[in-house]
Amino acid sequence: MNNRRLNKMMLDLKFGENVLADIYSETRKVVYAFVLTYVQRKEDAEDVMQETYIRVQSGIASYNEGNALAWILQIAKNLAINLRYKAKREVAVDYSENEALFGSYGLSEDSVATKALLTKLDRDRSRIVVLHLLAGYKFREISTMLDIPQSTVRWMYGEALKTLKDALEKEEQI
Repeated sequence: MNNRRLNKMMLDLKFGENVLADIYSETRKVVYAFVLTYVQRKEDAEDVMQETYIRVQSGIASYNEGNALAWILQIAKNLAINLRYKAKREVAVDYSENEALFGSYGLSEDSVATKALLTKLDRDRSRIVVLHLLAGYKFREISTMLDIPQSTVRWMYGEALKTLKDALEKEEQI
């Protein structure tokens, strides 16, 4: 993902150009995977995705040139955390019957890798893997985003990869 290109699109959006669909296309997989590490359910992740891009559009006036993806991910993170707090009071809706209507965001919840990411790793480790592998962030950037020391981020990433490798190898043997 080219952050300069994304930053330019964000500035274009800020100055009234209709580029939200391009921003969505550029960031959707990373945002979806990142949100999934918070909410753990495909349906909830899709809801947060939708609201994220609505907030990007409505809050673009407050965007200042910088790390566009980090700005979008912060919005998604806040929405995901809010959803978790609200989940205790809301009734879950099953969208699986209408998947063609609601769509998918590139990661299959049923894939072995996604299941391993969500079930074998704790939330911090799964977030680190998503941010490093899918979003391309450096460990120092992830450290800042998640407020975890950089050495700990590196260690957790290594441990997460070992855990995922073991889980995937075990799955192949079955």
